[in-house]
Amino acid sequence: RAAAEDLFQETFLTVAQRAADYDPQRDFLAWVRGVARNKVLEFWRRRGSTPRLVSEEILEEIITVAEQYDLTGLQSRRMALAHCLE
Repeated sequence: RAAAEDLFQETFLTVAQRAADYDPQRDFLAWVRGVARNKVLEFWRRRGSTPRLVSEEILEEIITVAEQYDLTGLQSRRMALAHCLE
């Protein structure tokens, strides 16, 4: 559970840091999922192993962590962030 929470936080930290790289013509959530995928792969490389399958238990933990975050208003926050970065 702790690893899932850390990966989730690392993902959104990276998204915030790389906001200038985001192309507004593309799907924002797809971009975020790509960042998350890279963070998970990086996590497994650091551990020195890559699982062949993800267990139901791990998937449930990831979903539980993700559901704790309020994604309402995400678009307006992204636009505010982009405005601040300009």
